[in-house]
Amino acid sequence: MPSAEFEAAAIKIKEVTVSPSNDNLLLLYALYKQATVGDNNTSQPSHGACAVLQEYHHRHHYQQQHRSNNMNGTFDFKGKAKWGAWTEKKGLSKEDAEKQYIALVASLAP
Repeated sequence: MPSAEFEAAAIKIKEVTVSPSNDNLLLLYALYKQATVGDNNTSQPSHGACAVLQEYHHRHHYQQQHRSNNMNGTFDFKGKAKWGAWTEKKGLSKEDAEKQYIALVASLAP
């Protein structure tokens, strides 16, 4: 179960007025998923939107502005990037992912 500090960071990042860079958005996504789910055991997306990614978009409105506008079966470049970023965190403990997420949010939303 995520810590209260992690939950507070997840709320705080939604309140930023300037969208983080694409690299930071990918890192936020990867750390969030690693902290809440653990290692990525999903199939790599190739067409359309992965249900895991859609769930994250719904929970994190700041990402919605970066969603693919064409999620109707065309190649999902953003989904693949997110999948890859999360997969790179494989082996990172949920606790360490939480700590990194909290620190990143603090640097982006002081």
